[in-house]
Amino acid sequence: MEEQTEPPYKGFYIRLRPAARKLLDQATEAQGRSRMAILHDLIHQHLQPARSLEDRLDQLIRGRE
Repeated sequence: MEEQTEPPYKGFYIRLRPAARKLLDQATEAQGRSRMAILHDLIHQHLQPARSLEDRLDQLIRGRE
């Protein structure tokens, strides 16, 4: 039997508050990337379990500078 591979993206709906949608739209324009690409990166940055506490704190501090 042939093993089926999972498609690279699996669609789903996400509901955003108007303020969050505005921020996402601004990021889309500023970065020239799709909403999907931005959301994908944000999810991985904030939920990736392999990162240490120090890595996450460094990223948080860099983001505020």
